[in-house]
Amino acid sequence: MFGFKGKSAEIGKKEQNESIIDMIQEVIINAPISVEKEFSESGNPWLSCFKSIIFQCELYLGVKRVVNELGEKKYNLVMEKIKNLKQRVHDLEDQYPEKENIPPDEIKKELFEMLNIL
Repeated sequence: MFGFKGKSAEIGKKEQNESIIDMIQEVIINAPISVEKEFSESGNPWLSCFKSIIFQCELYLGVKRVVNELGEKKYNLVMEKIKNLKQRVHDLEDQYPEKENIPPDEIKKELFEMLNIL
């Protein structure tokens, strides 16, 4: 009667069959391509596009069963890494506030390395 339609149904079904850890890892692996795609297709600054990836990871980390999959100690470590990554992005936003102000490759590399939260 009421149910997911289209893409939402695929995501819901995927979440039931795949571990949360695998889904987070997929987001992390695809992050460089996803960020550059969003950046090229939107009017958003590069760091805002990168924050979209952090948001996706946080959504998956909010699923109840993720603590069981990771274990409480590992989950807390992952959440600390997310917190540090968000702080680093926040610190950089003053330097790169506009779409035209793109962080150099060294900073992009640093952020993608920090995104490796698992």
